[in-house]
Amino acid sequence: MGCLHTSIRGPVLTVVGLLACPLWSEDTSPQTRPDRETRGASAFHLQIIHQEPLDGELMDFLPKLSKEITTRPPSANLTIEMVDLSSSDSQDPSAIPHIGQVRFWPAAMLHPPASWDGATPWVFGASKGTVERIMHSPVRQRISDELMRGAPAVWCLVESGDNTADAQALELLQASMDKVNAARTEAGESSEFLIERVRRDDPAETTFLKILMGPDRRPITGPLFVPVFGHGRTTGPLPASVTTHERLRTACDALVDSTQETKAYDLLFATNWDAPEEKKPDSSSSLSEEAPSQTETPSPPQAAGPSVSRGWIAALVGGGILLLGVLSIASLKFRS
Repeated sequence: MGCLHTSIRGPVLTVVGLLACPLWSEDTSPQTRPDRETRGASAFHLQIIHQEPLDGELMDFLPKLSKEITTRPPSANLTIEMVDLSSSDSQDPSAIPHIGQVRFWPAAMLHPPASWDGATPWVFGASKGTVERIMHSPVRQRISDELMRGAPAVWCLVESGDNTADAQALELLQASMDKVNAARTEAGESSEFLIERVRRDDPAETTFLKILMGPDRRPITGPLFVPVFGHGRTTGPLPASVTTHERLRTACDALVDSTQETKAYDLLFATNWDAPEEKKPDSSSSLSEEAPSQTETPSPPQAAGPSVSRGWIAALVGGGILLLGVLSIASLKFRS
């Protein structure tokens, strides 16, 4: 009969244990936000290749940069890889793509995104200054600022150094954008196409200019028009010498027409393009937090919810314990 006693008490204890579990877990479960489908820029890949220890300035800078670009969402469309050729477990140098282009050490090899269809990388001397110029430049910062403020596109005028040709190109581009923007205003659009000038011999923009030219790296000597739009993309350079008002207007129409498939390639920007979208929930949540302070009447459902749940739990637990006692007494009497 002892077995009967044990078999009864076991299920009772199990029931009591289940009743004692919190029933308000739905109130405290973490809130999950639905994933948003956003088109991230195709990532560039930077290899720091060295045979000897890197200098202290670069070694101190790289971990900070790596931490910056691995945030979510990332602050730049760039990945970094350290390649130490002196390490015993390093790969065979001949297996590194395009290693034959390296003529000095340490080297910074910047690989274009896969969307560039196998374009060859650029090779620079690896230093803190070089890596910073790969990541940042004044013109890129101004372009990203304008795009994030809502500009449909920023037209880069890449100056050639020929003052006459550059002045004529600027006049053409400015007149065209004035007409395009006037038409947009009449149509009720508040945003405007903007212009950013960049000198071809500006050392701060050396890397950006290389990237701006895109997969086709044939040298063009005259001034160029290059539109940058969206999350730092471009359709490529237009030689000013063969560009007309009509061609610029058509290009602007294509940039804002979501129904057209515009062939474009990604540029390297150290920009968190999702930042404006991320700030919106914060402002709305702060408003919702301030709302209760504007009224002295508490919210009854929020105040009563947890206490009611706990009351029911206490009653159920007490009933379970009472049931356990009754069954134990009955079992003792049955054995006697």
